[in-house]
Amino acid sequence: GCKGYNDYGYGLEGVTVPYVQARGVETMLKLYPGRDVTYLSGSSDICNKPLQTKRECLECKVDDGGLDTSCGGLSQGWCRMERAHAFAQHVQAHYKNASVHRLVAVPHVGHNGCAMVQSPEAREAMFGRIVAASVVV
Repeated sequence: GCKGYNDYGYGLEGVTVPYVQARGVETMLKLYPGRDVTYLSGSSDICNKPLQTKRECLECKVDDGGLDTSCGGLSQGWCRMERAHAFAQHVQAHYKNASVHRLVAVPHVGHNGCAMVQSPEAREAMFGRIVAASVVV
């Protein structure tokens, strides 16, 4: 196992964020499944540069954007897409509810915040389905 596997950043031990301290971890865990949450996962966010360099995998040229390759990071998954899916599955298993929150894959997006936020999937998650208005002349 990883030392500090449940320390804040990977878990909920030792949280120093003022909002979390004010509300309390137990309260936040109780309220979390009732929140409207959509996890967005870039379908191309699959690079782990240190691992692929070590194994001499040359196909992946995408910069991994500083992927956390510590023991704690890798225990959550070897790339960000795997971590997003594992987290969403964990939340559903923890709350014993397969419909709590949503995981949406964003096609052709890697570790790129601009591309993610501009995707139709992100716009729908933030603003709902946008229907073009009919103009009557």
